[in-house]
Formats: sequence, C-alpha cells, structure tokens
Amino acid sequence: MAHISHISDRFIQSEAIDIRQHVGAFAMDVISRCGYGIDVESIKNPNHPVVLNARKILSVDLGLAFIVSFLFPGLARLLGVEPFDMSACSYFDDLTKKIIDERKLHNKQSTSDK
Repeated sequence: MAHISHISDRFIQSEAIDIRQHVGAFAMDVISRCGYGIDVESIKNPNHPVVLNARKILSVDLGLAFIVSFLFPGLARLLGVEPFDMSACSYFDDLTKKIIDERKLHNKQSTSDK
C-alpha cells in the first residue's frame, strides 16, 4: 500500500511525518475506493480532482455564513449564502451519477461491490 511505503521511506530518511496528513489521505482513499470504486492514491496524487474537491467541502468556514445557512435557511437562500463550496458538491454529485450510469449501462461491478 502506498501509504505504508511512503511513511517508511520518510522514516528511513529521518524526515518528520505528518500523521494527520497520512490518516486523512488514507481515509480519503478508502472512501473513494469503497464509495466510488476508484483508486485515488491521494498521497501520490494530491491534485486529483476527488482530493481537491473533498478539501473544498471539508474546509468549511464556520463563520456567519455557515451559521445563517443552518439557522435561517430561507434567509440564506435569499442572500445567496451557501455553507459549502457548491462547485465541489456538484462535482461529487456528477461523479456519483456518472458512476451509477456507467455501472447500469455495462452491468459492471467493481471489486469493492462484491
């Protein structure tokens, strides 16, 4: 697995290891593999579209816009305030639909479906 080899390489070179980064990357890889059936390898590919869009969604500013969106959703819609990056949400929505359509069309199951 890429994560273990990457950590061991850095350990051998006596470099500092950001465990939070590796745990996050591992979690993202597991979710993308199980949920979407795709290998992201986020440690090796930090600029993969799944990684970039997940970061956008997970880096929510808990400021006034976020509070207004959840306490007063009608007002938030009126003001055009969104709690999450809608382009990132649309990316995952489109990705999900694309994968579902592809699987239905080709009657295909990934290894994580079995």
